[in-house]
Amino acid sequence: MSKQARALMERFEGLITGPLARGEETPSWLFALPHLTVLDYHLAVFIARMLDVGRDDIIPDKLRKYAALVWETAEWKAVMQGRKTMIKK
Repeated sequence: MSKQARALMERFEGLITGPLARGEETPSWLFALPHLTVLDYHLAVFIARMLDVGRDDIIPDKLRKYAALVWETAEWKAVMQGRKTMIKK
């Protein structure tokens, strides 16, 4: 599953174009759209989950930067309210 997850992340990484792809810290969403889509938010949740469970090795740096920009949006903050994707035991 790790191998498949890495392959999927590489495919998503290829969908990031625009300023972020050039190393800038400016938001650039999947498919170079000017706004976030449902797929952007689902990918951000997946990335957050992988980081929450310690699978940092699966997430390329460009996707981490991309997700960090999603996590700064008002919509993300309203839904997550500072919580992690995993319930603490």
